[in-house]
Amino acid sequence: MTLNKSITKKLMNQVAKDRRTLRHEILKDFVGIESKKIFEAIKREDLPFITFNELVPYCQRAKIPVEKLTDIFSLYEVFKKKISPKKFINFLEDEVTCKTLEVNLNPKLTDAQIKILTEFAEGIKNHRTTAISLDSTTERSLISNMWIFVVRYNPANSNEKYVRLASLCRIAAEINLSFSTEDFIEAVFTFFDKRIDQLDFTQFVQLMQAFS
Repeated sequence: MTLNKSITKKLMNQVAKDRRTLRHEILKDFVGIESKKIFEAIKREDLPFITFNELVPYCQRAKIPVEKLTDIFSLYEVFKKKISPKKFINFLEDEVTCKTLEVNLNPKLTDAQIKILTEFAEGIKNHRTTAISLDSTTERSLISNMWIFVVRYNPANSNEKYVRLASLCRIAAEINLSFSTEDFIEAVFTFFDKRIDQLDFTQFVQLMQAFS
């Protein structure tokens, strides 16, 4: 029984991981775009739904076997490889089932650093709407809204594909989080196991989903 539970949990984690990876691969092309508009951009003009064929390029980029699409969308009751607007939008905006059941953190992270990154992630999650209207919050995925929130703190004319680490430090100070800038930077370095001065969308997602 224990072995069966372990296998089931592993499979659930893999499906959740694939679901999350595909979702983020799609969102990388449409950061900040409303979910409905993403659906319209991906589907064929002659069809009212998205087929699995339209998602093949994203699977290839994310290195997800195309046959896994059935498992990825099974939760949304997708049949015959046809995804309706409502079901695709549910997939894009789903913050629960795209998470794995466990997060494997860098073992070098200390308890204090985990606390710092958790406080930061929760702070961003709770304050994102200060820069984004409530109306638009419901039209994009939560992670897209958080990304829009943080990149607005970048210096003028910065590449919006990245958020500066200095910008994240500025946000942490502005919302009065309890840790020092130095400790936060060191925690980020440890989490990614390297020194960085900016995060791309995927790295930001990794950080937020690990601690919020």
